[in-house]
Amino acid sequence: MDITSIIFVTLKISVLSTIISFITSIFLSVFVLRYKKFTFLIDVITTLPLALPPVITGYFIIYITN
Repeated sequence: MDITSIIFVTLKISVLSTIISFITSIFLSVFVLRYKKFTFLIDVITTLPLALPPVITGYFIIYITN
């Protein structure tokens, strides 16, 4: 692998994860506004990636993009 392909893969993963996070956050915020009783469940789901190490999340993103 040369440096340009490494940079391209890194940019592709970062743009993809940003788009997924943006769309997911808008969907979840609308869901929480409409259904107040599911707020605890949404809080657990959204804070779960903070409990996982970022390396595991990065490996998962690389795995699903290939």
